[in-house]
Amino acid sequence: MGEPGAMDYRIDQQAIGTIADMASKLPTLHAPIPPALAALEQRLSLPAAAEALGVPAGCHTTLPPDLLKRLLGTVVPRVALVAGLPTLGTLANLHVLVAVRLGFPLPNSLQLLANLMQTLDLRSLSVIAQMPWGPLNGLAMLVNIGALLRLRLGINPAQLDASLRIQETLPLRVPAFGAPLPALPPSPQLTVTLRYLLQLRMLFSLCEMMGVRLGGPGGIPHLAAQLRMLMAVRLPVLRVMPSLLPNLYLLARINAVWPLATLSIPQFRAHIAAILKLGVPPMPSCLGPMVPLDPAKMPPPLPTAETVEAMLGTDLTELAKVNWKIPDTVPVAEAIPGLNALALLQEMGPVLVPKP
Repeated sequence: MGEPGAMDYRIDQQAIGTIADMASKLPTLHAPIPPALAALEQRLSLPAAAEALGVPAGCHTTLPPDLLKRLLGTVVPRVALVAGLPTLGTLANLHVLVAVRLGFPLPNSLQLLANLMQTLDLRSLSVIAQMPWGPLNGLAMLVNIGALLRLRLGINPAQLDASLRIQETLPLRVPAFGAPLPALPPSPQLTVTLRYLLQLRMLFSLCEMMGVRLGGPGGIPHLAAQLRMLMAVRLPVLRVMPSLLPNLYLLARINAVWPLATLSIPQFRAHIAAILKLGVPPMPSCLGPMVPLDPAKMPPPLPTAETVEAMLGTDLTELAKVNWKIPDTVPVAEAIPGLNALALLQEMGPVLVPKP
């Protein structure tokens, strides 16, 4: 499909109905996903340590002695923009949804997008909203395991020796990183500093999502211009059933691996059955035995050593002078659910088609 902003488009309601019809034919899981398979998905999903911003959930940062000494001897400037991370996250999400996932140039195509959103009828998706989230989430998890086994390990889950090959290959292809949480909490001040460094890195990442290279020449003026533009965006607020978005997200994950439009249900069932038969003991995400933690008591995330080194090597002098008032919320936040629904449908459809 060409760039939506380059011509006039309409919503293909028939395509939306087809997505709902195909989703209703997916098999339903009747038992929870075994914990060992859930742990396998978590491990397979780990990024490389050099690409991750933070250590895996429930793990602690491991710093080389020289980097730890440098950290303890550095006074990290306070950047006021960190306090606005939630709103900046909303604006970054808006930019990605509109300019990247839907392909509408900002701000020139906003009126066209607004007109399209006003014609979007989500009532035919009630069958998706009514699908039980737990079984659908389990199905998406199994599909993701199958895709990650092929992508990261080169293993077909239907192979007779798949379980053994996973145990041999996983530690080599997807290495663990971070350390188990220490029995005695580290210095509170060190923990606060580590969390702040991760917040700083998240700030830079959100700016990148908005198309701004904050650390580059002209980064601060560019960010100011982007924020002014994004805060001025107004889009229609669609009524989205509370259960629709989570289910659409799961269906989009399944569709990315097994396109619903061409799905062979018998072949799909056989693939899911093969994954459920895998016998792989849980492999910890940290470099050492992990202590099981109550998700409700999970400590806040901590940065990787690479994130710490990157932030300590970043000149924050000019950024620390920025004292803009970032509002707690922005009007366009209420339009995000509708935008999300349209983007997910477009990825499964497409549902945006040129007008004749």
